[in-house]
Amino acid sequence: GGIAGLATAAALQNIANVPKIQVLEKSSHDSFFQKEGIGAGVQLGPNGLRALRAIGGEELMQRVIDSGSILKGNAIYLPGMSDPMMQPDTTEEDSGLPQVFVRWSVLRSNLN
Repeated sequence: GGIAGLATAAALQNIANVPKIQVLEKSSHDSFFQKEGIGAGVQLGPNGLRALRAIGGEELMQRVIDSGSILKGNAIYLPGMSDPMMQPDTTEEDSGLPQVFVRWSVLRSNLN
């Protein structure tokens, strides 16, 4: 189950043309797909987005990007420093794809 089970099922259906797959999940169906459901979030970098593209095409990848938050940088708080150290994120400039933070439940809904 979980996100790995859904991603594997999507890949088997969309890439290997396996017609019927059953994913077993410990959590209830209702909590699994609610926006405020179980799980926290995941940060997907370019390789994760490329994997989504391979599993479900450009449309799936773009849906996940659109339903998350594109990360533009990080604020690092160190002990003894009054202001955070700001670190810009150049992933999109470097690779053509952003880093995206998306809630687990939203990602699961997109893979369903």
